[in-house]
Amino acid sequence: MSTTHLTPRQIVVMQLLSADMPDKDVAECLGIGQSTVWYHVRQVGKAFGVRKRSAACYLFGRWEEREALLKSSV
Repeated sequence: MSTTHLTPRQIVVMQLLSADMPDKDVAECLGIGQSTVWYHVRQVGKAFGVRKRSAACYLFGRWEEREALLKSSV
């Protein structure tokens, strides 16, 4: 079971950013403000215990891989 909880919106934001979508495009796609995108990235960083955006993105990718493995092994 995963110890890091991310909201569905945080997951979607991070997935779009991981696909190299710019913040502005993520905001437009989801109908939210660009500052809300930044907020979600900060919250994901806090969940993983990091302050840098690049670290949050990297750890999100690892987290997503782990979640997929956990779901497939059930």
